[in-house]
Formats: sequence, structure tokens, C-alpha cells
Amino acid sequence: MRKLCLLLALALGLGEAPASAQMVTPFSQTWDFHGVCDGTDQVTRWTVYGGVPTNGWQITQLGSGRNSHVFGAEITKYAGGPTIWWMIGNLFAGDSVMHLGPSEDQGRLFYPAGVGIPVPYPPDGRYFDLHGACSDGGPVGIFVTLYYVYD
Repeated sequence: MRKLCLLLALALGLGEAPASAQMVTPFSQTWDFHGVCDGTDQVTRWTVYGGVPTNGWQITQLGSGRNSHVFGAEITKYAGGPTIWWMIGNLFAGDSVMHLGPSEDQGRLFYPAGVGIPVPYPPDGRYFDLHGACSDGGPVGIFVTLYYVYD
């Protein structure tokens, strides 16, 4: 068990685990985004379910209200017309987290060890969001999953 904790800590870029094998627990949360495939950016139009409650279309916090670091993300479109593009954006680090291009319906990204997006608590107006569009009308459903550790 100690070796597993040490390897996980090193893989997440958290430095060396002490001899007592300090436990580093990764977490994830998934949000379910519902919109319309009308070719326009859905960013402010989503209805969002799941995960820690959102502020409308914005994911403003992770977990139990503690500082954390996001080390991975996933987008999975499970319903809707052809993808034009999707992107998880964020105002925590001021950049996008990951992108999907035309016709891509699923993607996952994990950052290299020691790299991640710091998510302070309270978020002070910062958030994650989902931009993008699909075509052919009708509803669209997308799962967004963020992987993180607490500081």
C-alpha cells in the first residue's frame, strides 16, 4: 500500500511521499450538460445537472469547498447531432482545459506530473464552463468530468 501511495503522489506531481506513505486521494466529478444542436456556442445556454451544484452554466467549485488542483478532464457527448467543436474553458488559469474538434464526441486529457490547474476556495468569480456547438437541431447531452486532488 505504501508503494502505491508513493507512486500516486509522484504521478500527480505532489512531490515525495514521506516514509509513512501519506495517502493522496484523487477525486472526480461529472456534470451533465443539456442544450440544443443549433450551430451556436451553448456556453451560457446550458442546463447543468450533477456534481457540486453549479452557478447556472458555470462550475464554480469542486468537492467540499477546499483548495484543489485539476489534473485531468473528459468530455463525452452522448446525444445530439454532429459535433462542430467543444472546449472546457476556465477562469482559474485563464486558458482552455481541452478541446474536441469536428466529429469528435469523446476525449480525455491528463496533465503531466506536476502540472495542473489550481482551484482556490472560495472561487471569487472564477469558474469552468463548456463552450461549443453541434448541428442538425435537436437536443444535445454532454458529460464533463474533472479529475482533481485536494491541496
